[in-house]
Amino acid sequence: AVYLFTNVLNTVLLHTYFKNNTAFYGGAIYSRNSNTGIIIQSSIFQSNIASGSGGAIALSSSHMGANIYDSTFLMNEATDDGGAIELITSNGIGHLIEGNVVLMSGCVFDLNHAVNGNGGAIHVEIDNYIEVRECDFTNNKAIRGSNATIRSESKTTWT
Repeated sequence: AVYLFTNVLNTVLLHTYFKNNTAFYGGAIYSRNSNTGIIIQSSIFQSNIASGSGGAIALSSSHMGANIYDSTFLMNEATDDGGAIELITSNGIGHLIEGNVVLMSGCVFDLNHAVNGNGGAIHVEIDNYIEVRECDFTNNKAIRGSNATIRSESKTTWT
């Protein structure tokens, strides 16, 4: 549905609904470039499928920020990692938006599936700070980490 290309800074998606989209990476949103910043708020990602990674969202970049607020991820599926979301920085410390963090707050992850991979809801490999606050994780499935797998060179906070 959405492909973000080189130097797309601070893309904002408010009250969006992504349903039944398919792609190899990121069934609904995919970005692979050098500078990405995305804010997603009050959105729904339902029944999106990636035959690779990131059932709903896949962001892979050397400088990437993702802030996801009050959004629902329902019945998304990836063949590999990140049933709902995959976030990967490819090298070095990313220049992230909103205080140099990847932030997920007030989100619901339900019935997402990483069929042959890690992180039924989310799979994250970053070189910087990630914070997950007040999110609900239920009924997600994966080979490893039914709710999440996180590999971070820096601080990770769950509240």
